[in-house]
Amino acid sequence: MDLMEKDNTFESIRMIEKMQYRFANEMNGKKEVKQVRAKGTILAVEVQSDDRTNYLNELRNKIYPFFIDRGILLRPLGNVMYVMPPYCIKADELRFVHSTIINFLDTLYD
Repeated sequence: MDLMEKDNTFESIRMIEKMQYRFANEMNGKKEVKQVRAKGTILAVEVQSDDRTNYLNELRNKIYPFFIDRGILLRPLGNVMYVMPPYCIKADELRFVHSTIINFLDTLYD
């Protein structure tokens, strides 16, 4: 609750939202992305897959370790990557998460 009472928390929330929406717009139309959506500070990137979209999609077994190996705790549900950053994240840290998503997508067709 203390965190929510700080003025800079709401500045951080606005920064995260702006960056998430901007990144979502950049991801639209990428061949590896089936759908991307943002709501507030949450971003969801649905990765194209030969299998149907569901929690058990095999892409989860590639997504999770790829991000863990790079120091990012990302919650994939099957082939959908969810980015739910803490409100204390810095802009450069969120840019790193976004660039790592792009790097992951680039590995899918290597």
